[in-house]
Amino acid sequence: MRSEQEVRELMEKLSKLSSFVGEFGTLKELYNKDVQFACNASDVLDWVLGEITSESFISDAYVNLTHLEEIALMVERRTGKKSEDM
Repeated sequence: MRSEQEVRELMEKLSKLSSFVGEFGTLKELYNKDVQFACNASDVLDWVLGEITSESFISDAYVNLTHLEEIALMVERRTGKKSEDM
């Protein structure tokens, strides 16, 4: 398991870099898959560190768990497979 300090340092670095690109970069740079992954990873680390509440994290502001469950239900209906079987 990683220490809180190590997680916090990585989160701060990812947040700083992605914020910099967001403010000064081009749209192409902002939507680069690595920048987007860094933004998402930073959000997850914020949640792990308690900076984002669980209620907020599963809302449509971040993960949108309700929509993800709706998509899984559509896949279940189309395939006959159940997400619980995974």
